[in-house]
Amino acid sequence: MNINTIFLNPYLLFFLGMILLYWSSEIIIKNSSIISKHFNVSKLLIGVFIMAFGTSLPELFVSISAIVNESNPIVIGNIIGSNIANIGLVFGLSIFLKPVIVDRNKNLYYNLFCLCASSLLFLLFLSNNNLIYSEGIILIFFCMIYLYILLKFFKGNDNLTESNNTKYNLASVFYLLIGFVLIYLGSDLFVNGALGISQRLGVKDLAVGMTIVSIGTSAPELFTTVLAIKNNESDLALGNIIGSNIFNITLVGGISSLIKNIKIDFFNISEHSIYFLLLLFLFIFSLFFFEKLNRIIGFLFISIYLVFIVINFQSNY
Repeated sequence: MNINTIFLNPYLLFFLGMILLYWSSEIIIKNSSIISKHFNVSKLLIGVFIMAFGTSLPELFVSISAIVNESNPIVIGNIIGSNIANIGLVFGLSIFLKPVIVDRNKNLYYNLFCLCASSLLFLLFLSNNNLIYSEGIILIFFCMIYLYILLKFFKGNDNLTESNNTKYNLASVFYLLIGFVLIYLGSDLFVNGALGISQRLGVKDLAVGMTIVSIGTSAPELFTTVLAIKNNESDLALGNIIGSNIFNITLVGGISSLIKNIKIDFFNISEHSIYFLLLLFLFIFSLFFFEKLNRIIGFLFISIYLVFIVINFQSNY
């Protein structure tokens, strides 16, 4: 076995990607929390604005690559599959590992409302089997309005006191950027390894796009969210999941359609996925009326996601 064979081994790439994702996630969680405390900004906002944007970059890069390579189904499948993975797998596994006490506030409900609104808007645009330039403009405009209101009305965190340790926090910003670079590299290794493994197992492209690729591009959210929950940073975790889903729809979908109009037989390709996405959105919205999310709820979300995986693989072999 030569050196090229070793480094191109998909199992090795997958393993190295997981290690890099874990390490970079720790860097992002630690420094996001520091920045939140220093600037007196709520951790939910940091989770949405910084962590979610950074961890959504893999979906954006994968979708742009798919557009360039004339793989329209991968773009839509990646967005929908990643959002299902974020809610079913990431959210479910996080609260299964450690139950979460929900801090119910206007900030949280505003983000949930925007998540549902952007999702319904996205599905409406796709119902005509196209995602065109003008619809992409609307999605990006929605994202800009969402962020503007978020920053203007939901910025402060009265429970935090501002620090004057500017030098240390500038270093935290630098480490945060390094973390995003590393998480991108880890995602790339993870996705390439997963695709290589799937090819060896003889799985078809559609199942790969809706499941393995979407899991791979959701790996940053998975690692950062699980570590945030582990470190008792539930607001960072919830902000990361909600914000990432909104960015996947508005920015990834919007920018992709600006590059090229996306034509797809949506209901033929994504029929089961639409039902799963709507079901998970309904569940996650209703759950935040509870004060505590326990392991039973986490197991329910994971089970729904596993059923989604099985159905996709069975229908695409």
